[in-house]
Amino acid sequence: MNLTERKYFVNNLTKVYTDISGFRIKLFEKLSFNILESGVTVLLAPKGSGKSTLLKIISGLEKPTEGSVKLDGTIHFIPSKGNSFPWMNVKENLLFGLNEKDNNKINEIISFVGLDGYESHIPHNKSRGFRFRIELGRSLIRKPKFIVIDEPFDNVDSKTKIDLIKLIRKITEKGISIILTSSNITEALFACDKLILLSAPPSSILDQIDNNLSSERDDNIFESVEFVEKKKYIESKFDYVLSGSEFLLTI
Repeated sequence: MNLTERKYFVNNLTKVYTDISGFRIKLFEKLSFNILESGVTVLLAPKGSGKSTLLKIISGLEKPTEGSVKLDGTIHFIPSKGNSFPWMNVKENLLFGLNEKDNNKINEIISFVGLDGYESHIPHNKSRGFRFRIELGRSLIRKPKFIVIDEPFDNVDSKTKIDLIKLIRKITEKGISIILTSSNITEALFACDKLILLSAPPSSILDQIDNNLSSERDDNIFESVEFVEKKKYIESKFDYVLSGSEFLLTI
């Protein structure tokens, strides 16, 4: 695969930390994959595998030990703990740090992320889903080309999760590329246009899907035709291996 022929990509990315005793910890080595120009690219890997560091490197917030990232345009990063200010209301959160303040645009984005009528509410003690909508609004008002999100669906219930997945997919209709991480195969499949699987045997993936579906089935969230078709598509791709990389599967 000649990644340099693609518009946006990660090429031979390696990250090594050295602790105070001089011991070297290698998080990942020679990772190479393409990023969608418009759509949702999901990086699926277990917790503690270096996904957060990888996203910081992609966002330009941290330097790799080796390798490069090719992205053009504004990048907005949403960490796993979020970036909303709990003491500011919804509208103040979106306005914070902006030089130009267009009230019509602010109101349009508040409505788009599903917070119409909540402009004066503060996120303190609000649900993770509520705060995440604010964080998406803070991203959109800055007109990014890329929104990079670390584990956006952690600590939300099944219904909220599917609502947020639909919102994220709606954002890509604006021509925005979204890169996000997940450690849950079910939500990753439902959210993705492109899925990149890290450090998991492909033969175990269907078991993970079925196990996760069992826990979600009460709400019938992931029983849709769209999800079933994605599951079949994943099954057909199990023989694809991206050589020279720790990533085992990409679609």
